Amino acid sequence: MSLGLSRLDLGSAALDLIYPPHCQGCGAFHEDTDAAIDGKPKARSWLCHHCQTELWPCEDPCCQRCGEPFLPTSTPDFSCQTCAGRHFAFDYAVAPYQSRGVMRELIHRFKYQRQLYLRPLLGKLLAEIVQRRRLQEDLQPGWLAIPVPLHPRRFREREFNQALELCRELKRRCGATILDALRRTRYTSSQTRFRRSQRMANLRGAFVTRRRLGKRLPGKTVALVDDVFTTGSTANECAQVLRHAGAKKVVVITLARG
Repeated sequence: MSLGLSRLDLGSAALDLIYPPHCQGCGAFHEDTDAAIDGKPKARSWLCHHCQTELWPCEDPCCQRCGEPFLPTSTPDFSCQTCAGRHFAFDYAVAPYQSRGVMRELIHRFKYQRQLYLRPLLGKLLAEIVQRRRLQEDLQPGWLAIPVPLHPRRFREREFNQALELCRELKRRCGATILDALRRTRYTSSQTRFRRSQRMANLRGAFVTRRRLGKRLPGKTVALVDDVFTTGSTANECAQVLRHAGAKKVVVITLARG
């Protein structure tokens, strides 16, 4: 271990004595045992053991198109009834966790309450999905991570784009190359109150590629990144634009499956 890293570790330990780490889920004190990342100081506050058990992973069997988890009696390579007969512009969507319990609360606090200090924790949880064999086979070194964009008006309201922040974590942890290739041209109502057909109509024509960055897409496999995958309407609309710009394959990566 290098002298520089030792000093960083000592500094982190001293900081823990002054400001003991607390669980970002429930706020309880806990011992931080997360390892350093690439020789950099470790993020100090993660989740206590109880809150970790309250995360609901998306484990196989999952739908091979949308990532929806199903009962263990399902076959490993099935497609769910929701996806049957539907054509998606993206190849498939994956998420490490379900949008419920602790994960849903963390995303809500990060996205709507501007608790940006949660970014390292959420980045750590998101990076877990990249280790799965399916993505390891599809994503080449330096793979392109494309954030789902916000309309400028929404960006002014929120002051940050949660998808872009997650891409920055994937760059730091997994070596992704961020390509902010999409632009939102139309301000749309919140999707949460709409049914699937209404969501699709609400988003139609809302995205375009940035002319200069779009030139890097032809023939590439890209990962479209967002916080939650629900009906797939947003991901599908973005993927259509990326396909039109020449992307060979579009994989959707989100923190949670709604």
